[in-house]
Amino acid sequence: ARDYSPEQIEAWTGPKRPEHYFDSIRGQRLILAEQRGRIAGFGDISGTRDEICAVYVSPDFQRQGIGRALFRHITQELKARGFADAWLDASLTSVPFYQAMGCVTGAKQLHPFRPGVSIPCVRMTIEL
Repeated sequence: ARDYSPEQIEAWTGPKRPEHYFDSIRGQRLILAEQRGRIAGFGDISGTRDEICAVYVSPDFQRQGIGRALFRHITQELKARGFADAWLDASLTSVPFYQAMGCVTGAKQLHPFRPGVSIPCVRMTIEL
């Protein structure tokens, strides 16, 4: 919330529904982290590209190494698929995390969510 307005956060997270992840689940691209019987976080990779689509950790489980574990699993999976490097569009809030994971910061850009609402993000890359 410190980096985005309430309108931007709603445009980004409001439309998300469980059924939006069915393709990722069917394509075996969704990686879940579980702690104490609860979903602690998840990661999502593209089915055909070298893109890291998401790494999210529930606020209840942050700062416990779950994000690092998800990110490492994702990069290992992409490397196993034959990619030499990968990219992602990081939220402003997550840039320090990805830098700590070895990602290189690229250009700032706007990611559109709906007409009139975009969020600034940063293109980042990592050598696998």
